[in-house]
Amino acid sequence: MRSVAAFAVRRGPLVLVLWLLAIIGVNVLVPQLETVINHDSTAFIPPYASSMQAFRDLDKAFTGGHSQSFTYVAVEDTKGISAADKTWLLSLTKALTADPAHFSNVPDLTQPGMFDALVSKDKQALYLQIGLPGPVGAPQTDAQVALLRDHLGTAPPGTTAYVTGTPAIVAGV
Repeated sequence: MRSVAAFAVRRGPLVLVLWLLAIIGVNVLVPQLETVINHDSTAFIPPYASSMQAFRDLDKAFTGGHSQSFTYVAVEDTKGISAADKTWLLSLTKALTADPAHFSNVPDLTQPGMFDALVSKDKQALYLQIGLPGPVGAPQTDAQVALLRDHLGTAPPGTTAYVTGTPAIVAGV
């Protein structure tokens, strides 16, 4: 170690240049983390985990078995969910249902009692559980969450809508 330290002291500028070249080389030759993450479709939770098996069983029993994750849309209007909000929500769920490649399970708000069951007691909020065909943490699921957020941008004035749930938190968009 003494000889290495002595060399580093005697040849300080050379050692510094070598370290800088090593840093630049690694930065250029090794793929960036963002690139690897965007191209890796590995699930956040391994598919063989017992919790994922339970999820698949529930999904098959209740929603047809096409979802690998679920996210939630929380809608709020402090003046109360209005007729305009209901119209928007019906068009939103219709649009999401028409896109099964990105949204595998969407509640049918036209079913009798469904809309009222999802509205809060004070009538100022509503939530929707949306199934996604992608697993939590996969790039495709992050894109599905981003697309869902884009759909929420059409909410009526005074109405706020948010995407939450594990896929949305992991996506962090």
